[in-house]
Amino acid sequence: MEDDEKDINVDVVVKTSEISVIEKDENDNFDSHRKLSVSSISSSFSHETICNAFSRATDTSDMRLIVEGKPLYVSRLVLSIISPVFKEMFERRARELSLFEIPLAGRKYDEMLEFLYSVYPDSLKPISDENLSVLLKLSEEYKVQTLKNRCSQFMLRQIENGPKSLPVEQLVWFMKLADHYKLETIIDKAIEQATRTPSDLLENNSEFYDLSPTTTTKIFMGRLRLFEKSHQKIQKKVAETEAHCSVYHKKDSICAKCYVSIGKLAISEFSRL
Repeated sequence: MEDDEKDINVDVVVKTSEISVIEKDENDNFDSHRKLSVSSISSSFSHETICNAFSRATDTSDMRLIVEGKPLYVSRLVLSIISPVFKEMFERRARELSLFEIPLAGRKYDEMLEFLYSVYPDSLKPISDENLSVLLKLSEEYKVQTLKNRCSQFMLRQIENGPKSLPVEQLVWFMKLADHYKLETIIDKAIEQATRTPSDLLENNSEFYDLSPTTTTKIFMGRLRLFEKSHQKIQKKVAETEAHCSVYHKKDSICAKCYVSIGKLAISEFSRL
């Protein structure tokens, strides 16, 4: 182990200004819904396990990322395979000098640790509410499509489980993430569920107003179509009942008994809205 650390601890250090690091953007505000910290990791992925995985050099690590002044020991090969952004960074610097250390300015240590533990083949930490927004952000910035797909699959499973297992707050949050990262399948599935969610529950959620105008319009148009469809069914039932009463009950208007059948249909329709 000492030899490994000695080998990687070379004098060549790349200046932060020389490295093309993706700037932080408004993606960070998604983290307000679910705070990520190493302490939030599930029991099967303990704080000690995650920190030990990348905090020391191994026989497979040949690169050291410096984040918030702390080292993360990684494999250039692994990161080059999963991320074209890292691949380009390594290749560009390799043409100029022997490269063993890269400072990543503007990055958060806990987030990069979570990212690494979620993309390394021997770990592949599961996606959860706690790390979803961070992993979506980093998968987008480092162009890791496999990780982005896993995030999408996690959201899709949650949505398909139905409204009873997915609170409105989380549904809106998913739509906000899907809006931002252009996850069309997630947007469509979430909108489908949102159209059957009472409007006041959506509007009372502050993040609902962060959704794109296109998404909110689709939600309300979808709800409007549901009401119109129910109205048409009830109208048709009323017309059929009037005809039935006039022929079989000899009534000029709908009798009380037949009104019951209309009421049952109306209750059934509105319970689905």
